[in-house]
Amino acid sequence: MKKWLIYQTLRKMVSSRKFLYTVVGIIVQLLSDNWGVDPEVSQNILYSLVALVIGQGIADGARKQ
Repeated sequence: MKKWLIYQTLRKMVSSRKFLYTVVGIIVQLLSDNWGVDPEVSQNILYSLVALVIGQGIADGARKQ
């Protein structure tokens, strides 16, 4: 039962756009130096992903009503 609950939770998280945007933002921030990305570009990518997460949250909230 516990494994099933963990599996369902992980499956729901991975299928969430907000979760995927957040993971991409973390990866970009952690690896930007290794990839040679300019810090300003990295920061702009992060801001764009934050806007996507907020927008997706608003869309999810509007859909539930």
